[in-house]
Amino acid sequence: MGRNTYKIMKLEELLKSVKEEKLDKEQLEGYHTQLSNLLAEMNIEMAGLEKEEAIFMNSKHSDDTAIAQKIAWKATESGLRLIVKKVFNGNEIITKLIKKPTLYSLLT
Repeated sequence: MGRNTYKIMKLEELLKSVKEEKLDKEQLEGYHTQLSNLLAEMNIEMAGLEKEEAIFMNSKHSDDTAIAQKIAWKATESGLRLIVKKVFNGNEIITKLIKKPTLYSLLT
């Protein structure tokens, strides 16, 4: 299993734990820290993947349309990984979970 698959699995496990468990403040803060760190790592990797995409698009033959280049990019391993990361990164539940005021309000 690759490092990227591990990150996604870890994120899914964190979300499931927060959803299913009744957590005290200390546990909730721990999950907040883990989730924040994981999302920061994902954002850094997304930036790298977007750089790869720019290089890919620039290196393709000018005969291809921009749409054809974009489709070709999305079919690469890196393009597929970027799609998954964007889905997790844009998830409203995840965004709400990493906001501390929301986390603390869950405790009351």
